[in-house]
Amino acid sequence: MSGGYKAGVRHYFVEYPPYFDRETLYSTAAGDFPDNAERYTMFCRAVLEASKILGVPHIFHCHDWQSALVPVLLKSLYRDDPAFKEVNTVLTIHNIGYQGLFSSEILPLLALPWDLFSMDKLEYYGQVNFLKAD
Repeated sequence: MSGGYKAGVRHYFVEYPPYFDRETLYSTAAGDFPDNAERYTMFCRAVLEASKILGVPHIFHCHDWQSALVPVLLKSLYRDDPAFKEVNTVLTIHNIGYQGLFSSEILPLLALPWDLFSMDKLEYYGQVNFLKAD
C-alpha cells in the first residue's frame, strides 16, 4: 500500500500491478476486463485487512459496485471478527447503469459462500450483482 496526505486527509492506495496497473480502470473499447470480479473483490478484502493494521473506521463509505462487497463481506466472512464489531457502512451509487454483473460461477473463485447467491442477497436473474450486495 502507498498513500499520503492531501488537504489534511490521509489516503491509501492498494497496489497490485497485475490487477490495477492498466491504462483504464474497468474496461477497454472491446469491453469489460474479464477479471473485474476478482480485481474488485481483492480490493474490498485489501481495504478490510489493511484497516485492521491502519485503523478501523467507524464507517466504511463505499462507492458503486467496485466497493459494494465491503458491506457483504463484513456481514458474512468478517461477521465474527472483533475488529469490525462496531463498524457501519454506507453505499453511494453514482451510476446505477453499472452494477457489477458476473456469472454465478464466480462465487467459489472469490471464496464467497453459496448462501449469498439468493434473491435477497447477490443473485440477480441468475447472475451475481455486486451492487445488490449491500
